[in-house]
Amino acid sequence: NSDFRIEKSITILLSKDDNVIERLRDILKKDQEYQVIVPFSYTEILKNDDSFFIRNRFKDFFYSRDLFSFQNPLKKDFYFFGRKDLIHNIVNRHNSNENSGLFGLRKTGKTSIVYGVQRVLKNSGQISVYIDCQNPSFHMSRWNNALWFVINALKTENNLTCKIHSDSEYTKEKASLFFAKDIITINKKAKGKILIIFDEIEHITYGVSPSPHWRNDNDFLFFWQSLRSIYQSNQDIFSYLIVGTNPKCVELPSINGTDNPIFNQIAYQYIPAFDLTQTKEMVSKLGGIMGLKFDDIIYGKLTEDFGGHPFLIRLVCSQIH
Repeated sequence: NSDFRIEKSITILLSKDDNVIERLRDILKKDQEYQVIVPFSYTEILKNDDSFFIRNRFKDFFYSRDLFSFQNPLKKDFYFFGRKDLIHNIVNRHNSNENSGLFGLRKTGKTSIVYGVQRVLKNSGQISVYIDCQNPSFHMSRWNNALWFVINALKTENNLTCKIHSDSEYTKEKASLFFAKDIITINKKAKGKILIIFDEIEHITYGVSPSPHWRNDNDFLFFWQSLRSIYQSNQDIFSYLIVGTNPKCVELPSINGTDNPIFNQIAYQYIPAFDLTQTKEMVSKLGGIMGLKFDDIIYGKLTEDFGGHPFLIRLVCSQIH
């Protein structure tokens, strides 16, 4: 059980399967974040007389693997650094019935933080739903169908067996009413508070959305009027987290002459750049696993030259590797 291991990012695997190396390489191709695994078959351990055999196997699966080269958001804890305080701050706000906002530049780790929040909630028995607002199926929907999209995703992602209203029933007149009923139903089934996460919020933000009904019409207004009204009546049932690069959605005072329902209503923060300590933790830990050692002065140079941007720091370290 990896929960009892002090070092969770490295594992030595002994297998009866003589093809364990090929099988493991296939797995690693599909999941770049997989922990470092050094495989051996029983046969080669018992019969191999090469004195460099074990050393070379470690070299192949340990030092030659570039752990700095992750391009996609991190979904696991193995190689996640520097943002745990931020994650627990968001979770604590959720547990206190407060909504949150998180904004930052591209590739600063917003989505990785979101996945981290979901992991913490799952470990504590709470459920969440991740809504990618850049999904055309979502932002091309009108506001009432977008509410159903959220409810359906919440049920589906958490494998809940409960009856909710259909998409066709979420008319403009009934959508808010049915959303309130359905989220209460899901809350009772899940037996825990719900966090609704809206990533890439710009795609449903008035004035900047690629879909004209969100960009110019009142869909943004009606959607957030519904969510805020239901939230105020059911604060112990759910809260929401909005994530993106542009906080315009919470800074616009009005929409088409009507008050913006989430203007100054959500406490939000910008993702801070890595400081020297965080850079050193990430670079030294990943570099150490790969057999790279950095002088202390390099950590300060990396932090300064790349503005504490973790993705850029990883890229240059990947080139060093």
